[in-house]
Amino acid sequence: MTTIRAAITNYLRGQNIAGLNKVYQAMPAYIDPSVWNLSAQGGYGAIAYVHLTESHETRIAVPRVTGQKLVPYLVAIVVEFKYAVPATTTVELNGDEWVTGLDGILEGLKAAIRADPHLGTGDLGADVWEAGESKQDLILRSQLPTRDEDNGEILVWNVLECQVSENITA
Repeated sequence: MTTIRAAITNYLRGQNIAGLNKVYQAMPAYIDPSVWNLSAQGGYGAIAYVHLTESHETRIAVPRVTGQKLVPYLVAIVVEFKYAVPATTTVELNGDEWVTGLDGILEGLKAAIRADPHLGTGDLGADVWEAGESKQDLILRSQLPTRDEDNGEILVWNVLECQVSENITA
């Protein structure tokens, strides 16, 4: 699990997706408020982390111990999005401008996975056989946005699910 989590995290960290400020290998226990960097990006920002929700193994080549097994993981890339509602502005606002930044981040993540099904590891580099290539893959789930009146922010949790398969010797 460690190698697949590291491969996914390192690949996403290197994608330079506008508004995605940091990718963690798992849910962070603490997020420094400066990581969000809302003021530098048009008032929005996001962090993401990798969550491995399930896995199983299937033998694909014998013999045992020195043969090959395929290990598919159901991966959830959790994206926490924030938008700072402007107190005043010289530009007329409709109130729904925040969604443009969110859509860009989510589309950027999907495009990154589509661009390299080996997540930067090569055919057998870190043994990422394929990512985002199975039936009904790249499933996006988003909660309803909420507005934090105290902080003047819109918050949205999102999950991009896909299967990432690892090839191991076992």
